[in-house]
Amino acid sequence: MCGIAGFYGTRKFCESEESQIIESLSHRGPDGAGKKRIDLSLERSLNLFFCRLSILDLDDRAMQPMSFEHLTILLNGEIYNYKELKRVIEEKCGPQVWLTTGDTEVALKYLAFFGLEAVKDFDGMFAISLWNSKSEELTLMRDYFGEKPLFYRVSDDEIAFASEPKALFLLESDTPKINIIKLGNFIVNGYKSLYKDESEFFYDLKRVMPGQSVTFDLKTNRSPKLSFYKLLPRESPQKYETRSSAVERLKRSVIKSIGLRLEADVPISISLSGGVDSGLIAAIAKREFGVSLHAFTLASQDSRYSEAQVAKDVAEFLEIDHTIVEIKDSHFLGRMAEIIKYHDSPVSTISYYIQNFLMEKIHEAGFKVSLMGSGADELFSGYYDHHLLYLGELFREDESAYSKALEDWRTHILPLVRNPMFQSPKMYIDNPLYREHIFEGSKTNRHLVRLGNISKFSEVEFSLSLMRNRMLNELFHEVIPVILKEDDRNSMMYSVENRSPFLSYEVLTETLKTDVRHFIYEGRTKSLLREAFDGYLPNYVLNAYRKIGFNASFSEICDIDSIEFQDFLNDNSSYWEIFNRARVKEVFRNVGNEDYLNKTAFSVVSSKIFLDNFA
Repeated sequence: MCGIAGFYGTRKFCESEESQIIESLSHRGPDGAGKKRIDLSLERSLNLFFCRLSILDLDDRAMQPMSFEHLTILLNGEIYNYKELKRVIEEKCGPQVWLTTGDTEVALKYLAFFGLEAVKDFDGMFAISLWNSKSEELTLMRDYFGEKPLFYRVSDDEIAFASEPKALFLLESDTPKINIIKLGNFIVNGYKSLYKDESEFFYDLKRVMPGQSVTFDLKTNRSPKLSFYKLLPRESPQKYETRSSAVERLKRSVIKSIGLRLEADVPISISLSGGVDSGLIAAIAKREFGVSLHAFTLASQDSRYSEAQVAKDVAEFLEIDHTIVEIKDSHFLGRMAEIIKYHDSPVSTISYYIQNFLMEKIHEAGFKVSLMGSGADELFSGYYDHHLLYLGELFREDESAYSKALEDWRTHILPLVRNPMFQSPKMYIDNPLYREHIFEGSKTNRHLVRLGNISKFSEVEFSLSLMRNRMLNELFHEVIPVILKEDDRNSMMYSVENRSPFLSYEVLTETLKTDVRHFIYEGRTKSLLREAFDGYLPNYVLNAYRKIGFNASFSEICDIDSIEFQDFLNDNSSYWEIFNRARVKEVFRNVGNEDYLNKTAFSVVSSKIFLDNFA
């Protein structure tokens, strides 16, 4: 895991400017720094900057930028299947002289021998800059799910790119301009609206999209060539496949993915919630690969969100080390300001404010890698919403299966559902197009904002299956992009590499081969995972019906009645020119009455601190 940046143009960087750029990325890579200037003419040059977090091949020989023949690479992330790619190179191109034992040299040579399109063979999380001196082309690439960030700007025959906006603005000596429309959409529609389009919280800032390559021809200075090197696998549900066959097929792909993501030359930790996803990663690591991960768990004081005891039971069952991390309720506004300054954006949810405590503790304990269970809900079905979509599909396709599923839902799920919106089993039977819960509270929140141009809900049609289409929208546009962005910033703020073992192209491919009727069984979401790994976790954890995850209430982290917070609401910030102060205060007076108000209250604080800091 590293920080990368680059600039093409006529600007000449002095030593202090170069140091400032590298320092801005130092959290992403505190173990060393590299830089290189490539002169392309008397006036123009390509400047490359790198900060290293040593995970594979800890020796200085693995420093970047790294060159081979006509290519020079900057790589942020990990190519998990680099050993397999190494074998392919030697089989097809003959024995090689290898100067390192890590993944960067393998990735570089693989692209040199087989071309840019060969990036499709990489199983990993990465953001890559590749300079081709032969064709004079600069290519930026990002992994399929977008786990690692990469931003760029193009202006006046100049190109700048970086892992984080703060470095990008230093490269251009530019003052960032806040995208007020984006901020308004965040307040009104919530975090699920953030990646519905390609806009960012700053104007004129672009991101390389997940699975995309962006190529600049520096000889012609034409607009960049945009392409996607890997598309969504074909949906091919095997209608007559037995459940046991589907379970075994998915089990193999999950074990393989987790095994690859245990590759490291440093000890690995895991962010352990009380749920199935992270617990299974820890269990599979131990049982299949003999790796004991050190587990870290957040302890909420709110009984609705507390997972400490369940996580403790899992750790004892697996016989792995376990640390409980408490959520501090002091200095909320100050800590938020620190986090937002590093994130270059508002923090999207309370979950990611409290996750910051977890990453801090993991760093203090000396770990550089943390595994997370992100993606399992969206790949295998994990939400109450999915259950209702499932009932809607069965109602239309299989009357007897629907009757049994409805009975299971009423027995096991309905008693657990607090949100009235999800308490009707006929939600998608009566209205298959119902989506109001996704931008929950948006009609009320619209009164908070003095802006036009607030986006309305839309979704991409990935599948004819109602349930699968929702899951894929969450995977690519609504939930996972937000999770990955926050995971990356929170972990890199403390120089920790986050890995998400469920986010594997192969695992996605296998789920798309699976009939959606297998996803929920006997009232349990993620039933395929539960069945595949029976015995890997305590039975009451593996087969729990209740949906849990790291979270907290707003009142747990913030004293609304404190003088400090009231001053925050009553100051003369330019925020109140855009947002309705009286309406905002209403939100805080009623914050405990509705779940969405809990989220809105946090969004208001997060967006105001962002605007106050960057305006």
